Amino acid sequence: GWPTISDDNVLVYTRTSRASKQHMTWVDRDGKYLGTVGTAREALAGPSISGDDETIVVAARDEGNWDIWRHEVLTAKSRRVTYDEGTARTPMLSAEGDRILYAAARGDSMVLRTVSSDGSGEPQEVLAVAGETPSPVWTRDGYYLAYQAASDSGTFDLWFMDLEKNSAPTRLTD
Repeated sequence: GWPTISDDNVLVYTRTSRASKQHMTWVDRDGKYLGTVGTAREALAGPSISGDDETIVVAARDEGNWDIWRHEVLTAKSRRVTYDEGTARTPMLSAEGDRILYAAARGDSMVLRTVSSDGSGEPQEVLAVAGETPSPVWTRDGYYLAYQAASDSGTFDLWFMDLEKNSAPTRLTD
């Protein structure tokens, strides 16, 4: 499954099986089962945990549509955050936990967007990228973005962008 590790080394992962539904599982650093998080869904991918271990965001498929969901660990509350037409995936919480960066399908391309982690307001487009864009990541300070994008040769190149300066993306690999 897709793992994410908190600052104090608690692991959350999506358990992949042939079961009709999937769920997220908490384990400690010794592998001890601590419980499940959120509601079982058709499929789950790419969880991201907040630094305080209280919030997890994950891409979840329900009724064939992928959206980003927020799960509160202490209160066991879940909330759908995105309502994109098409696929929303690879969420990542900001260091403060107030924003979510994710990739959304738009035709044959992907759009990197941010949205308030409580689901309020409209998503803000950060960057449109041709082809598939797996796993965008923010730096802890929120100033920089790194992501992979498919090249014409079929490989994935690594790109970097300074969000504070709103600079054009720079390709780091060939």
